[in-house]
Amino acid sequence: MAPPRRQPVKVFLLLIGVIMCGGVWNFTRLQDKVGRMKDIQARKTTEEEEENPRTAAKPNKQTPPPTAPPPTTEEADVQLFIIWNGARKQRDRIFTDIEKKFKPFHAAEWRPPKKYYKEDLWRLYWGKGGMEKKGMDTKISQCGGHGSAWVILVIDENPVYKTIETAHGKDTVNENMHKAKYLYRKWSGGGYKVHGTYSTVESEHDSFVVFGKSATEILKEKGGRGGVSFDSDLPLVTDQTFGFRSWPSCERLYKALSLTAGPTSRVSPSLDRCEDLVGNGVKFTVSSSVPTEYDHTLNIKAAMAAVVHGKHVNSTTWAVEVGDIELLFSITG
Repeated sequence: MAPPRRQPVKVFLLLIGVIMCGGVWNFTRLQDKVGRMKDIQARKTTEEEEENPRTAAKPNKQTPPPTAPPPTTEEADVQLFIIWNGARKQRDRIFTDIEKKFKPFHAAEWRPPKKYYKEDLWRLYWGKGGMEKKGMDTKISQCGGHGSAWVILVIDENPVYKTIETAHGKDTVNENMHKAKYLYRKWSGGGYKVHGTYSTVESEHDSFVVFGKSATEILKEKGGRGGVSFDSDLPLVTDQTFGFRSWPSCERLYKALSLTAGPTSRVSPSLDRCEDLVGNGVKFTVSSSVPTEYDHTLNIKAAMAAVVHGKHVNSTTWAVEVGDIELLFSITG
């Protein structure tokens, strides 16, 4: 018997293959056509935007979350560096690093007279060494001797405070300032050739002693911004520390006492009216025995006497010139 005929099946399969190939070819042509239409539309849109930039479609961007407002002048973490004469060779390198890590807003070259340099440093360092100023000769040597120093006021925009062991014992300090100060000291060969404050309490005092204004007062004068160019010569300050010989007003004298006592302390009486005090002995009372936010080993009486820098009459009394008058005062607390 002859085998069954399968020719129709082969024809059927061949027909299906032809149909499928045709479908794929048509689908590919359709994709190409759609792609060309998209390209034409994109070019047309671009040309319209170039001709009419104001009517160009704006990208659909999500509104970014509001950022926190910058700190006010009172909230700013203001700090101070002093590059002493012994670190002058590293001065420009230190300037560059300060600009990277902080926001400088005031700077000056400070060159006080040599004759009273020991007194100036004693005042700056909060009466260190007590009334006898013990160790201040060594301090001058550690700073590199008499000569120019560069004082820079900065804002730390990302301050971090930690309690660490310092040369004065455990203290709560600005960690960024602590690391920068010791880095700059390392660059300058070790020792104490660079001074850096650990807190706003310290920087307010130190700025006042050098410039006659606290760091916050200077920042306010600059509208909260400031700006320093280290590429040009900095202003030169050749005066002794502020109030060294006399005080321009009772307000400035009282400000000096208050900054030295620290924000947790209270100095009384207020000295806004000098005329009320003429001929009277003035007794300043400090409600706290030490500005604990700075240095728990500080001799508060020596610190107050140092910043006022009056004539030492006896163990508890000083005479100080304010304008054209002389006041006698003592410090208790």
